[in-house]
Amino acid sequence: MRRTRRAVLVRAVPLLAVSMLVAALLSAVVVTSMKTEDTAGTPTQVEKREFEVTPAPDREEYTAQDAALVAVADPTVPTIQNGTVVAELAPHDLPSFELLGVTWTGGVPAEVAEVQVRWQQDGTWSDWTILDPEDEPAEGGIPGTEPKWVGASQAAQARIVATEDIDPAGLTLVTVDPGASPTLTQAAGAQPNITSRAQWGARAYGGAGCGAAPDNGTFQGTIVHHTAGSNVYTAAQSVGIVRSIQAYHMDGQRWCDIGYNFLVDRYGQIFEGRAGGITKTPYGAHAGNTAVNANTTGVSLMGEFTSEVPPQAMKDALVRLVAWRHSLFNTPAKGAYSIGGVTIQRIDGHRSVKSTACPGQQVFTWINAAGGLRDQVAAAMTPTGLVQVPGRPEVWLLNGSSKHHVTDVADLSVLASRLGWVRQVPAAQVDPLPTGGPASRYVHDPRTGTLYLLQADGTKHRFATQDTIASYGYSFSSYVNIAPGQADAFATGPEVGDFFRIESGPEVYRLSGTQRRYVSTVAALQRSAAGGNTYVASMSAGGAAKLAAGPALLEPHTLVRESNAGTVYLSVGDGGLLHIPSFDLAAEAGATKYTILAAGSLASTPITKGSLSPFVTCGGTTYLASGGTFRPVSGSGTAGWTPTALPDTACASLPKSAATVSAPFLMQVAGRGEVYLLEAQQLHHVRSWDRLMQLTGGSAPRLIGWSAATANLVGVGGPELAANTAVQFAGQPEVYRADGRTIQHVTTYAALVRLGGGKVPPIEQLPVAQKPYYSVGAPIS
Repeated sequence: MRRTRRAVLVRAVPLLAVSMLVAALLSAVVVTSMKTEDTAGTPTQVEKREFEVTPAPDREEYTAQDAALVAVADPTVPTIQNGTVVAELAPHDLPSFELLGVTWTGGVPAEVAEVQVRWQQDGTWSDWTILDPEDEPAEGGIPGTEPKWVGASQAAQARIVATEDIDPAGLTLVTVDPGASPTLTQAAGAQPNITSRAQWGARAYGGAGCGAAPDNGTFQGTIVHHTAGSNVYTAAQSVGIVRSIQAYHMDGQRWCDIGYNFLVDRYGQIFEGRAGGITKTPYGAHAGNTAVNANTTGVSLMGEFTSEVPPQAMKDALVRLVAWRHSLFNTPAKGAYSIGGVTIQRIDGHRSVKSTACPGQQVFTWINAAGGLRDQVAAAMTPTGLVQVPGRPEVWLLNGSSKHHVTDVADLSVLASRLGWVRQVPAAQVDPLPTGGPASRYVHDPRTGTLYLLQADGTKHRFATQDTIASYGYSFSSYVNIAPGQADAFATGPEVGDFFRIESGPEVYRLSGTQRRYVSTVAALQRSAAGGNTYVASMSAGGAAKLAAGPALLEPHTLVRESNAGTVYLSVGDGGLLHIPSFDLAAEAGATKYTILAAGSLASTPITKGSLSPFVTCGGTTYLASGGTFRPVSGSGTAGWTPTALPDTACASLPKSAATVSAPFLMQVAGRGEVYLLEAQQLHHVRSWDRLMQLTGGSAPRLIGWSAATANLVGVGGPELAANTAVQFAGQPEVYRADGRTIQHVTTYAALVRLGGGKVPPIEQLPVAQKPYYSVGAPIS
């Protein structure tokens, strides 16, 4: 009768007793230790512990109670509940290791046997754990289990349980210490970032019967695995895990190299696996099927995913890797094919090739789910963005379902601001797609039905009306649908309004029906917007060319000129101009702000007839410019000027004074004491108080200020003379008696002496040009 397993359950034996038991059993164990050299870091350390089969009569029973103490990764997979312990390696203290597995040379059929191991970390033993078998030897090697990464451990135990009497041979526990791993530096390229074999310190491909390099197959699909090791490791430890798996495959199972073509860790790091080149299809040793090994890419996710969902970073990296590989060989992501006696999908899990829990239920479910790995790879393989076929001039915008010719360089620049620059792709990715209308920056997001204008700063702006779309030069239906990711790449900005630039030019315009109106300044833009949308979009040159030039939008009552011209204008009304004779008179009128505008910007702006004068009329009122304001004039006098007529739209912007003025206009020049009469378009010095009182009718004079520059511009004419002043005009012999603005010819000497009170009076000399100012009265004799 067999002994029950519970009677000698090692995990219940004190540590001292265990060590004594180990010593007693050492005679039945063959120990092999080897170091394998790496090209980087420090060597991996591989330890092998052979253990013998227990003779059939002495085999201990294995019961359901024993099975209950075994950690089960996948409860849906049947495990042995009753049988015998066929062979056992007692607990062994070992040099530190991080990965373990069991190999054999024969006699461990997976359908009736289980390989179980446990390990010790810092004095604590793990539960017994079942290792998945890889019972079909590859590359002339030997069968064994998949390796399991467990982290730093110091002891291990192994056993074989079976439901039938079997006779295993060559049982060996293999443990691997990865050594010190090299520091990784990944380089970006057209393919995903991949840590090369040289970077992680891979050993060279080789071994008995291996040749110099693996043969290459014909790529037909991808097989996804998991390493079935711990999910608890750091990004830095991943290199050591990969090195350990390679050592187990080469030294434990006697393969030519690591079996997988690629490995992906939970942090999204991708590692080149088997030698032969990442752009080729070197024969692997990962599927337990020779044809599948030769003609597929085996990618192993580093961890155990029966119940745990792989991290997003790992899934994203797998999508990138598989999409790149399938694109490289123009192999679809979906569809079934037959290979090596099995029919599988182009992207499939290991369990579809043979009976195994690999790659774990969570990964297998994700592979096959709607929106899962296959769908994500298919979407990633569908080319989008800006592309060009080598040797062809056309640049296309691909949206995932159609292609659209990009014909305008400016549109290309806008699209590339967020979609990236033009990529070179095979003709096979472009030619089959249906051709849609030309691509521009006018696009449509089918998810929301929103029509956008894309901008070179990487933003998108909603068109609110069909009229605005037409104003930008687009027919309503000429938009191009863009993929969701393409739309989301552009940040959302304000709606498209009335203001725009032509491409990236500095000038700003406002849409006004079918016209474009140049906007002179920010203040002019804000005034025109009247509190509305002030966003300035970029319009294509072609769209702008369809708009006629309209009057410029100027800040009211400001001075402007074009950069290529010398004439200065005063802005009046809604887009009108008035020539100014001088900056000084403009300052008298309150116009001191001066802006130089783009050449040609005023070409369509109407010019008011005449020039600015001291007197203007606006809205039926006459004004006199003085001291930076316009003073209303009562009465009809305008000192000989015909007032400049301003459009009624200019009235509101005029700087007006509340105080009215009327003729006679008595002016005082800043910084001077003299008083002048403004008359006949000139200034006339009032020489006496009496004459001043005479002009005002005896009232206190109301003086109007002018700057010296304005006075100089207007000019000084003949003075208002005091009574009985004797004057003579240069070059003429006549002497006149003056009284204000009236002069009388003194015809005799006696009359002149009488005028001087018995003597000849002083005679003032005046320029002859001033003579017309005076009225000639009756002569004095």
